[in-house]
Amino acid sequence: MHLRNKATLLGFPVDLVDLKGALDIAREFLASGDMHHIITLNPEMIIFARRSSDLQQALMGADAYLPETAGVAWALGVKKLPGIDFMYELLKLASLEGYSVYFVGSKPGVADNAASEAARRYPELKVVGTHHGYFNEEEESLVAEIAMRDPDILLVGMGTVSQETFIHRHKEALGSRVIMGVGGSFDVLSGQIKRAPEFFRRSNLEWFYRLITQPRRLRRMACTLPHFVLLVLWERIKLRSDKATK
Repeated sequence: MHLRNKATLLGFPVDLVDLKGALDIAREFLASGDMHHIITLNPEMIIFARRSSDLQQALMGADAYLPETAGVAWALGVKKLPGIDFMYELLKLASLEGYSVYFVGSKPGVADNAASEAARRYPELKVVGTHHGYFNEEEESLVAEIAMRDPDILLVGMGTVSQETFIHRHKEALGSRVIMGVGGSFDVLSGQIKRAPEFFRRSNLEWFYRLITQPRRLRRMACTLPHFVLLVLWERIKLRSDKATK
């Protein structure tokens, strides 16, 4: 059993791991044969979960939590672990060790293209299926199809609330050994959207690059990031006050 160093952030557990440590957790999950849900935690998830009991329940029911963004890393004093970097390494691991993968999410055609690009990068990768993220009334039949294909790894790219609640709702039926929400990573992998240049990534400004290239994010980020920062600062003040009174 891999010993995991954890912290708590605004009520949510976070695994204090780097990329190697996260892959060790994934290897353990894959070897176990049981179903596991990995969360790539970011401020938006935390704020949305405070407003949605369904999302909060989904997040609290997961099995591992990676510090995905600069905001979470700042709050905990650790290095961030971008979910897309972990996804690439997980795909590489799958190709080397013979694990199968299913891609579900994004607009029609994007998951197909992402899977094709993944297979190009990792020639031994076993892709057992793809499906777009616009299924609604087809949800139960999609779950049945994924279960029939029996992928070892299921990647779900449908946006924070939709992907995590979908995983939580169906994880027992889906049965994959590793299930992970990947947000918009299929768009990047497929070439639909360009990832931030290295400078922005190294400077913890990937969020700013997304904002200037995708202005529609402004309202959402303006509602979540300041709220997250204030909550973290308030929690720190309370902790110091509690220590001072002891």
